[in-house]
This record gives sequence, structure tokens and C-alpha cells, in this order.
Amino acid sequence: MNQSSLTSRIRRRIVQAAVRCGGGRVRRAFSLLELMVVMTIISILLALILPAVHQAREAARRMQCRSHLKQLGVALHNYSSSHGALPPGSVVGDWSWKTFLLPYVDQAATYSLIDFSNNIRSGCYSCTGEVARILNAGLPPLEQTVVPPYYCPSDPQSGNLVPDPNTPTYTFRVGSYLGVSGDSYRSPNYGVCLGTKDPPLARDNGMLVYAFAVRFEHVRDGTSNTLMVGERGIGQAGVVYSRDFCTRIFSPWLPMTGFQFPDPYAEKPTHYWSYHPGGGNFAFGDGSVRFLSYQIAPSIRSSLATADGGEVLGEF
Repeated sequence: MNQSSLTSRIRRRIVQAAVRCGGGRVRRAFSLLELMVVMTIISILLALILPAVHQAREAARRMQCRSHLKQLGVALHNYSSSHGALPPGSVVGDWSWKTFLLPYVDQAATYSLIDFSNNIRSGCYSCTGEVARILNAGLPPLEQTVVPPYYCPSDPQSGNLVPDPNTPTYTFRVGSYLGVSGDSYRSPNYGVCLGTKDPPLARDNGMLVYAFAVRFEHVRDGTSNTLMVGERGIGQAGVVYSRDFCTRIFSPWLPMTGFQFPDPYAEKPTHYWSYHPGGGNFAFGDGSVRFLSYQIAPSIRSSLATADGGEVLGEF
């Protein structure tokens, strides 16, 4: 038997076997009803799967947000080890605590561009002139610097470039985290362009406060019971309440006067909130990061915000 006839016989056997398996019938196409049933089943499966996918993505973003806050906690402790105290929440020259933290979040090169002595304009401290000098010198714009630990991936605007309200052609990045300055506003001259000899009239009672460098020995309530940095969502209305470096009138710190998820288009400027369901992440003075629920009792929330209130806290 030659090779050609052997191949033909094998081919015939394969065809016969296929016919036997199929019952000798030719397979018809799907009917419209069958197709609709299949599509309905697929739709139901997608409806069941997609929420789980979204939840998994949010869980991953929340974990990354926690990681960023953990990095900030470590950076603040390293700053304190080097300088003997935490950075002020902001200073008279409107520099933010996030500016002073740059060398401790892998941004030493950016920090070296800043001449902090070049900030007196018209008898008042102001970082605006130094930011302009850096820009005019052809150096990378300070306020467009990307610092990943300053952004929460769950916040759709965090890390984005937004236009300056006074100079729309100038843009700057906005971050997700504010220093917790206490449980109420206690600095009556906050946000004012002050002369070089004007001290703050009162000091807030938190860990990152205006014009004062808090030492860890000031935290008499215990670092594990005191908030240091918290999440503050960036509203979709385009209103910006914080700038990471040259703060101007936008405070990089906030007292814990409220904690709830607002309408992002009509946000409450004095409240902490996040885009995570049910609450937000906070870095404590001991460097730990915990998720606080919006349901936390106001008295406990207020006690956590103070560094030396003398409160005794239970579980929270």
C-alpha cells in the first residue's frame, strides 16, 4: 500500500468517526432565542463580577493610600530626629510642612533649589517670590513637582495639575493629606501675610500647627493616641483648600472640627473626608496608620486631634 492510499484511508476513518460522534447530523447554528439566553447569562455574570472587581481595585488603592501615609509618618519621624522637632504645619513665609519634608521623601534635589532666605516681599514674608525666581531661572517649577507619597490614588484629582485661582496660566499639583492641627482653630492670625516680628497670637493643640515646631515630648496624650496627618478629599467643584509647597492662603493643616463625606461639589472646607467608603486613613504620632470610620464618636475624634488634652481613650 502506497503512502497516498494510506493517507486516504486515514482521512476516511476520521470522517466516519466524526459522523458517528455527531449522530450523522450536521450541527445547526444558534437560534436567536439561544443567543438571547446566553447574552442574559453573561449580563448576569458581569453584574455579579464587576462590583467585586471595583471593590478589589478600591481595596488596592486604599492599601496604597495607607502606604503613602506610612511613608509620611516615617519621614516626619526622620525629620524630627534630624531637627529635634516636627516641622511647623506652615510658617510665616507660607512654606508648608510638605516643603520641609522634601529631603525625607526622596526629593532632596528639589529641596536644594529653594532659597528660604529669599522670601521677604514688601515687609512681609512670602514664598511667592521664591517660587517665581525658580520658575524664571528656567528650573523645574517647584509647585509642579511630583511627590507620590503626597497623593491618594482613590482621589480622582490628587496629584493633578490645577490652575491658580489668581493666575490661571500657572498650574500646581494638589495633594491628599493635611497636617492635623488640633480640635479647633486657635491661631487668629492664620493665613495673614505677617511682618517678620509678628508672632502667632495662639497655638493650636495638635501635632502640625502654624508657626510652631512641636516636639514629641509635647505630645502628652501619647503618640499612639494622637493624629498627625489625615486624608482630605479634593472636591470636584475645583475648589482647592491646600497647596503642597507655597501655601499662600491655602492651609496645609486643618483642625479636626468635622469628619464626614460631603457632596464633592459642595464640600465642607473645615472637614476631613476621603473617597474611601465609610471613612478615611490617618497617620498617628507613633507612625502607625489606621482607618477611622465616619461613625467615630465626636468626643473621641476631638480627643485624638489634641496632643496634650489629657484625655483617657478606650477602644476606637
